[in-house]
Amino acid sequence: MQAISDWDARDALSVMFVDHPFQVPAASSLRILYLPRFGASPVDPEIADSVASAVQDLAGLGHRVEEGNIPFDIDGVSQAWPVFSQAGLAWLIRSQADWCGKVTPAIEQMAASGLAITAADYYAALDTVGRLRCALSVFFARYDIIVTPTAAALPWPATEVFPPIIAGQKVSPRGHAVFTAFANMAGCPGINVPGAPSSSGLPIGFQLVAAPGKDGLLCAIAEQYESARPWADRWPSL
Repeated sequence: MQAISDWDARDALSVMFVDHPFQVPAASSLRILYLPRFGASPVDPEIADSVASAVQDLAGLGHRVEEGNIPFDIDGVSQAWPVFSQAGLAWLIRSQADWCGKVTPAIEQMAASGLAITAADYYAALDTVGRLRCALSVFFARYDIIVTPTAAALPWPATEVFPPIIAGQKVSPRGHAVFTAFANMAGCPGINVPGAPSSSGLPIGFQLVAAPGKDGLLCAIAEQYESARPWADRWPSL
C-alpha cells in the first residue's frame, strides 16, 4: 500500500493523498453501520448467520455497531452499474475489428448491449455516481465503516456462470454480487474479511467499506478482527 498510495502528478485524483500518506491507525472504537441485506435481494441463510456473528464480534471488540437502512439509492446503483460495465466493454473491444466469434456468447451479448447505450444513458449513470458520492460523504460524517456480506451466495459449481437461485429465490446474473458495486462506483476502499465458514466448509466473507482515503482504517479493523478470530490455519478437505 505504501508503494502504490502516494500521489502522482499524472493522476489528478491522487492529489488528496499529498499530505496523507498511507498509515494504519489504532482500531479504536469505530462507528459501524451494519447492512445485512440490500432491499429485497436474497442472502443465503448461512452467510447471513456468519456475518451477523462477525458483527457481534466487532461489537465485542469495542466498536459501536448499529443496524440500519441503506444510506444511498440502491436501485439507482443497480441500474447504473450495467451501463458502465457494458459500455466499458464495448469501448474496450471495438478497437479489435475481428473480435466477433472470439469471445463467449455472454461477453458478445454484453458488448452488443454496450454499443446500444446512448450518451444520455451514460450521462444519467454519471449523475447517479455523483449522487451516490454525495450521499456517502454525508454518511461518513456520522459513521466510520459500513459492514455487509461480501457475496449473497455461497460458492457455486464451476459449470455455472452464476448461481440462479439464492435462499430459494430466482436471481439475476448479479444476484450474488449486489453488495460490492456501490463501493466501486463511489471510489470507496473495501476489504473482504473471512468469517465463519458454512456448515460444509465453504468460505464466507464480510465486507468492510470506509470513506475514500481511509484504506488504513480498514486494514486496522481487519487486523484487529483477524487477531481475535484467526482463520489462516483453516484448510478444506481436498
